[in-house]
Amino acid sequence: MKGLLIKDFQLLKNQKSFFVVFIAMAVIFLVTDMMSQDFLVSYVSFLSIVIMMSSMTYDEFNNGLSYLMTLPTTRKKYVQEKYVFGFILLVIAWISTFLATTAFYLGKGELILLSDWLITCFMILLCAVIMMQCVLPLQLKFGQNKGNIAMALIVGVAFAIGFVVISIVKLFDIDLTYLMYMISQIDLVQMVAIMIGLAIIVGFISYRISLKIMYKKEL
Repeated sequence: MKGLLIKDFQLLKNQKSFFVVFIAMAVIFLVTDMMSQDFLVSYVSFLSIVIMMSSMTYDEFNNGLSYLMTLPTTRKKYVQEKYVFGFILLVIAWISTFLATTAFYLGKGELILLSDWLITCFMILLCAVIMMQCVLPLQLKFGQNKGNIAMALIVGVAFAIGFVVISIVKLFDIDLTYLMYMISQIDLVQMVAIMIGLAIIVGFISYRISLKIMYKKEL
């Protein structure tokens, strides 16, 4: 796995121009207040997922994945490395943006409740982790273009289900007052605990699906 990680980080050097533009845009958004603090953290975190996906595109280019499997590695290690690589990128992006935004706004003299701000940013990190776990099996199965289409379809289906549920609630005049009250009683700490549990469950399912896809993948 170490060799695969080194390979992926070396490939990042080919995207220097992208990182320059990316950092410049983030600085502009931060200085000009074009984005809120939490949106900027989300923007950078989710962009790191795109970078992880691009590494898989590089692997599949010109039968590169077939060549990798001739080296002293296995399909299982390849899948494990992608999860580790994606998580490392995500954490680096998240920590960098969190520290930059916090230092910038404290430097401006704006009041920030650090405990709530940290929990909010941690929630963003957990959401990004879950998103990565959902995207990775799709990328392995369909590749870059078809994977994006599949992800868009999944999001579309999710919105459609939400619309149907809301329509049913309105049609039958279902009272959700008690449910909304219970949800409102969940504080940030409890929500983080729920999200951590969800990330663990989704991660386990995602990893098993990715392994199954990789074992069946024709190279």
